[in-house]
Amino acid sequence: MSNIGVIILKPDAVQEGISDQMIADFQALGGELLLKKEFQFLPAHIPRILLPIDFLEARPLMVHGYIQSYLSGPSVITVVRFEGVDNATEHIVKLKGKIDTNGIRNKYFPYDENDLYNVEHLEYPNGVGDLQLGFVKCRNRIHSPETEEETLEMLELTLSKSEMKYIENLGFKVEFKNEALKLV
Repeated sequence: MSNIGVIILKPDAVQEGISDQMIADFQALGGELLLKKEFQFLPAHIPRILLPIDFLEARPLMVHGYIQSYLSGPSVITVVRFEGVDNATEHIVKLKGKIDTNGIRNKYFPYDENDLYNVEHLEYPNGVGDLQLGFVKCRNRIHSPETEEETLEMLELTLSKSEMKYIENLGFKVEFKNEALKLV
């Protein structure tokens, strides 16, 4: 377990200029910003770090909307430390919250309950509703890995070797497994 974790601010948060405020919210809740970096997701990254394969196969149009949202512009990865926390990954997931209940995700979600209900329940021809649902649900501003293994994968894909060395010097062990999918 580690007191260092990862927060991804998605393209919609970056494009709307609220990513710095979201980072400040995590800092106000005890997070120390160790690294901040802008990067662009590539299609090959999506199944590895963002969506489970069974979800990708079950709702292809929804997933297409979801993926297009991730690919629509740059994201920001932040590496944060929470002193006194044994597992920062789990802690970040709790602070992030849900779009419909609490946490930072809820604070910045751009739609209300009626918007979600309408998109989920209206009938659209040719599955367009699933496509729209993918766009809407992805606009939840923030992603964070749910396990330390996913955190390592995210770091491996988004940071340069010198950035990884910096993180390692802070006590977070990271190994490069797949150079082909690195973003840098």
